[in-house]
Amino acid sequence: MDPVWSDPSVEEIERRRIPGHVARGRGAGPPFAFGAIFLLAGVALSSVGFGFVAASTPLARGGALSVMRFLAIGFVGIGAYLLSWTHSSRRRRRQAFELAGQGSAWRVDHPWDPRGRLRGDGARALGRGAVGIGVLLALLVPLHAVFVPEMLSRGDRGAAAFWIPAIVLGFFDSVLLLGAADLVLRALRWLRFGRIHLECGAIPLRLGRSVGFDLVAGAALTKGQEVSARLRCVAETFLERRRDSRTRIEQISYALFEMTRSTRIADDGRARFEFELPGPDEALGNDLVSDPPRYWELEVRAEREGLDLAERFLLPIYDDRARALGTPGFGSPD
Repeated sequence: MDPVWSDPSVEEIERRRIPGHVARGRGAGPPFAFGAIFLLAGVALSSVGFGFVAASTPLARGGALSVMRFLAIGFVGIGAYLLSWTHSSRRRRRQAFELAGQGSAWRVDHPWDPRGRLRGDGARALGRGAVGIGVLLALLVPLHAVFVPEMLSRGDRGAAAFWIPAIVLGFFDSVLLLGAADLVLRALRWLRFGRIHLECGAIPLRLGRSVGFDLVAGAALTKGQEVSARLRCVAETFLERRRDSRTRIEQISYALFEMTRSTRIADDGRARFEFELPGPDEALGNDLVSDPPRYWELEVRAEREGLDLAERFLLPIYDDRARALGTPGFGSPD
């Protein structure tokens, strides 16, 4: 298994792009993006609530501006917290990695379960989504209760005190609806398939060796059910898109290495997958602290009537040697 490109071209990255893949990188995605959105929304609300923008409409009556000030502080506080937490966490993890020593990057790269039990992304996303929906509701319900009646009955649609809250409320209402729809779908999948998980034995897993994974499905999948698994080494990058005079930066995920296996559920409710990992010379070990990151994951799929199983698992696959940061050339199975 040999490296193919030491410096992949944009065309090759596009060819190996993973459609619909949710990036794990921290540089351009959540929580940085959500932190910035909360912060900007808080600043916009503060401009009206604290009088930086003249409030000549009835919104200034009945304590509405006091509520706006309170919630604007909440938006700014949440945004600043998310940005600060992500920045400080990133710095601490990188410092810890630099002190980890040869072959010990896995100890600080991710909070792995020492038993080798791996939870899917669906369970984590379900918990995070529920918390996010709760925070949004706590902020948006008081805003709607105060401002919507005022804006509908007496608001001056030409004033900034009207359109700034309207834009903020409309944006976060859209986010709330999209988030709620995604949360319902994840909850239905979780209720149907339960606490499905992956077992990989002792960690870390090393490049250049054979590895086996046991999908523990329990009663979620029946005996003889066909299950497919796609093993990937994923890299993330930023591509610059130019159209006419406009430039847009897009974060995408693409496969450095990919291999697929299929099997069936055994009598004990497990499905066994075995793979041969590429050699250590290709330096494809996990690198979650870099920006953009590189990591291994296993995507498991099974077709069921009504709702299919689709789950991703982050895998503890590392180099034996001291970690080399960055994304190397591509590797492809023989």
